[in-house]
Amino acid sequence: MSEGPSAQITEERQSEIWVRPADLDRDRDEILGLLRANLPAVPHERRFTWLYRTNPAGVAWCWLAHRRGTAKPIAVASVFPRAMWIDGRQRLGGQVGDFAVSAGHRSLGPALAMQRATMEPVKRGDLAFCYDCPPHDAGMAPFRRLGMSPNVAMKRYALPVALNGTLERWLGFQPPFGVAAANLLLRSYTGYRVKPCGLTVEEHTGVFDDEFSRLDESVTIPHAIRGCRSSALLNWRYREDPLNRYRILTARRHGRLVAFLVFSATKDGLQILDLFGTEFPDSALNLLERLRECCDTRCQSVQAFLSEGHELVRLLLKRRYRSREITANVVAYAAPGTGTADLLKSGRLLLQGVDMRA
Repeated sequence: MSEGPSAQITEERQSEIWVRPADLDRDRDEILGLLRANLPAVPHERRFTWLYRTNPAGVAWCWLAHRRGTAKPIAVASVFPRAMWIDGRQRLGGQVGDFAVSAGHRSLGPALAMQRATMEPVKRGDLAFCYDCPPHDAGMAPFRRLGMSPNVAMKRYALPVALNGTLERWLGFQPPFGVAAANLLLRSYTGYRVKPCGLTVEEHTGVFDDEFSRLDESVTIPHAIRGCRSSALLNWRYREDPLNRYRILTARRHGRLVAFLVFSATKDGLQILDLFGTEFPDSALNLLERLRECCDTRCQSVQAFLSEGHELVRLLLKRRYRSREITANVVAYAAPGTGTADLLKSGRLLLQGVDMRA
């Protein structure tokens, strides 16, 4: 990827766009109005304080764009701080989100102006880098204009555990006979025996305490970037989220935490948000096998989302997870000439499903 936007690039009618930092208190109604109008699938009011204010990594940055001479904003964009491990050191990164441009103003000019605004915390030195996750080609247009390309792609991996939904899609109806036998054969094909290794796997229903922070600090991945998993961040993300509910499985050896898996239920299956720890592959395999036991009769598949080059990709493929479509391109920006920029160029940005959620 390019290390940053070229100074020579000018967007169409740039002088007509005015971008200003938003005040999360004074501009709250304007921010929420733009988000409701342009990203209506999310109940933004319910998550605003949690997402923008109470993140242990820090308060979010937010910008509003105006056409010059007008008071009503036409676009909004935010950067949410993310505690990251960068080459073994804990630093602060940022994830771009809540990016919306009002209908009637969706030309390249406003999008470019907002995209550049999200890079300002990096340029000031407040963040080591920031990243965006455009899910489709249209979202890449501002980055291409800025001379930037994806650092990594996020892909979906799926393990089919039942054929009810597939047969209904193929046939147009659910056959009355043979489905149970087909599901039994499928589970036999995709199942595997986990070798005894002295690990105890159980569901974790309480808060995340200091043992999770110690586990996070013990996992060192040189020459790579990954998300921090301190107890404070895990509690904020998985226990305090006002919109979603998560379940957590832990793997322990003689009572000591060695790994954990976080998942949520979707309308037709389970989704892995986070699989992390030590003693891979044994701990991961034990957690994945226990996860299969959490599938009820409605569950059609188990899904995970991983960046290219993640260590878990090979493990999932060996366990008959299937590689599916690219769900997002990850484009990151760091100050040119820094070690972080070099790591981003090499694609050593190790992300999971949780890292794509605002």
